[in-house]
Amino acid sequence: MTDARIEINGTHLNTRIDGPDGAPGVVLGNSLATNLNMWEALVAALTPDYRVLRFDKRGHGASDAGDAPISIESLADDAVALAREFGFTGGHY
Repeated sequence: MTDARIEINGTHLNTRIDGPDGAPGVVLGNSLATNLNMWEALVAALTPDYRVLRFDKRGHGASDAGDAPISIESLADDAVALAREFGFTGGHY
């Protein structure tokens, strides 16, 4: 497990990555009023075969809200940028 705060699209986002290097990637973002810990049980099931990136969406958990308005588009942009930052390639964004 690796925890990191990464600057993405002008905002610091809290991330956690688990699973074997080189495995296919899965990205999980939290739902409203939660944080990346909501995925604990699923991560335990996925990590034998997948590299799992979890993150706290803007304004949740340990992620900053940023100065710009939060929209569905900005949340999607954050997820794609994080996937690329961590080397997840070949996926459908």
